[in-house]
Formats: sequence, C-alpha cells, structure tokens
Amino acid sequence: MSELFLRRIRHVPVRKVMLDNAGHYPLELPGLDQMVEAIRDFLDDVMRVEG
Repeated sequence: MSELFLRRIRHVPVRKVMLDNAGHYPLELPGLDQMVEAIRDFLDDVMRVEG
C-alpha cells in the first residue's frame, strides 16, 4: 500500500528507506537504528533547505 501512496507524491522529493529485519513499527534492531538514522537524515535535509 505504501508504494501506491508514495508514487502519487509529486511536489516534494520522496526517499524510501527499507529497514532490515523490522516490522511495521520497528522496535527491533537493526531496523530501529536504521529508522532513527533516516529520520536524522531527513531533518538534516530540511534544516539545510530552511536555514
């Protein structure tokens, strides 16, 4: 379902991150660490554009 939704987003860049060994809401490693890193990367990108 996410793939169909993401394909419709046209006005902003979309980056998909596949988390290794993680479920829908990643609580297990390494998926949790990968999610945190992806969020930090996103925030860094936003701050560069805004700042």
